[in-house]
Amino acid sequence: MAGINRLALVAAGAKCTFNGASFYNKSAFNIERQFETTPIEVDALGKLSERTKEVSLKASIEPDGRFNAELIAALWPYTNLIAGAPVPVPMGTPLADVDYPLVINGGDGALHTLLSAVLMKSPVITFSTQKTLVGAAEFAGILANGAEWNDTSARYTLGTGAAFADSGWTGPGLIKTQGYKLDWFDAGETPTPVDGFSGVRSEDGMTFESDATLEPVAIDDLGIVLYRFVSLAARVKLKPAGPTFAQIDAAIKLQGAGAGRGTDLVNAAHQLTITGADDVVYLTIPAAALKTEQDRFGAKTLRNGEIMFEAIRTFDGETGAQQALYTLAAS
Repeated sequence: MAGINRLALVAAGAKCTFNGASFYNKSAFNIERQFETTPIEVDALGKLSERTKEVSLKASIEPDGRFNAELIAALWPYTNLIAGAPVPVPMGTPLADVDYPLVINGGDGALHTLLSAVLMKSPVITFSTQKTLVGAAEFAGILANGAEWNDTSARYTLGTGAAFADSGWTGPGLIKTQGYKLDWFDAGETPTPVDGFSGVRSEDGMTFESDATLEPVAIDDLGIVLYRFVSLAARVKLKPAGPTFAQIDAAIKLQGAGAGRGTDLVNAAHQLTITGADDVVYLTIPAAALKTEQDRFGAKTLRNGEIMFEAIRTFDGETGAQQALYTLAAS
C-alpha cells in the first residue's frame, strides 16, 4: 500500500467576499454541501428509497472583527425591506435577478464560490471591551440565476489561483474593543431620558440581535430559486449597571399605571442608542420597548439580571412610509 502524500493534507484560513464586503475568518468554518431528500415509502413495505429534493449549501462564518460601512451594508441589509421583496438583496435593494456570490479565497490559493449566496442570519453584535463586535453570519447557497439543476456550475465552483491578501486590512487596529453606554429616551427637541436609563453601563457587555424571516420560493424541477422577505425582528440584551431594579421595574410596566392586557408595546417604547467610548453612535433603534427583566439573588451575584429591549416598527407620521427598524454606523 502506498504511503500518504503530505501535500494533500491542506489547511489554510480564508478571505471571504460578499456583497461588497471582505473579511478574514476569525475562527475555522465549514461549507456544508448535502442533499435534502424526499423519502419513498410504501405502507406494506416501509421506506424504500430517497429522492433528491434540494441541494443544501450552508456556511456559518465569523468575520475577523472589523466593523465598517461595507460590512454593515452586506450583513445587515434587511432593516427597511418591504414584506414580499425578493432576496438576494444587493446593498438593500430588491433586485433578485442578480447573483451575489460568497467567494472564499483560501490562503493556499483555493477559490471556492457559492454562486448565489443568501444571507440567512445577520451576525450578533457584541458591544464589549473584551469581545470583538461581529459574530457569525449564516449563508445559504441557491441555484444561480438562469441555471438548470444539472448545469456544471449550477450552484458553486471549486478553483484555484485566488489572491489571499485583502487591501482593506491594515492591521489589528481595525478591530475595535471599547466601552459602550446605552441611552433610552424620548426623542425630540429636548431629549428626555427614561428614569435611570441615561449612560447605562453593562456588567459584561451588550448584544444586538437581528433576525430576518425569509420564505423560500421553489420551482418543481429546479428547487429553491430565491427567497421572499417576510419580517424582521431585533433586540438588545444586557445586564445593566446603573439603574436600580426599582427603576427597571417601573420602566417595563408589567403592572401599575400604563399596564393592561392588550396594550401595545409601542406605548412604552422610546428611542435607544448605544454609543462607544469613541463617541460614535453605533446603534439607533427609533422605538425600543423594555420586554423582559430579571432580579437575581446571590452573595456574589449582582441584583440586576438580564433585560431585553424589543425593536418596534415605526412609520412616518405624514406619509405613512415604513421606517428602518434600526440603523447601524461605524467609525
